[in-house]
Amino acid sequence: DVQDDVEARLALDLDVYLDLVAVHLEGPGGEDDLSGKDDAETLQKAIGLLEKYYNKVDPTKALKLLPAEMPVQSVLQYLRKSLRYTWSEQRRQQVTRQLLRVQEVKVKKELIDEQVQKVVIDENTICPVCGRPIGTSAILRYPNGVVVHLSCGSPDLSSPPNVYRYLPS
Repeated sequence: DVQDDVEARLALDLDVYLDLVAVHLEGPGGEDDLSGKDDAETLQKAIGLLEKYYNKVDPTKALKLLPAEMPVQSVLQYLRKSLRYTWSEQRRQQVTRQLLRVQEVKVKKELIDEQVQKVVIDENTICPVCGRPIGTSAILRYPNGVVVHLSCGSPDLSSPPNVYRYLPS
């Protein structure tokens, strides 16, 4: 479905930043050996990328890439930013979800209000289009309250027939 496709593409887009960090962490030839001075600079560049793109890199995936002997203090700023961002995103999603629920309740109420409107037809009710009594014929009720024979009405309910005078009973 479309939602799944969008989420998959977004995950791939975000993985690009994770891949960039991984490339910085790999030594020459793709080895994960970060022991020399150049490696310390490379590690700092990788941490800098994490701090810069904290909102685009999954912290659990990022921590798996980092060397096990690396002190937490080195990535503390990244983790703080990432957690703050995650919490604010969760809060934003909660607020959005609640607003959507309020909107859903409002729409359901409007639907119920429309469905409970009654139409009273008696032997004196006249079709304003053809002028004949409606009787037991099939009817069409427009949103503005005009009631006509089904055969006299327009299939487009948004435009009721042009009736010069109609007083609903």
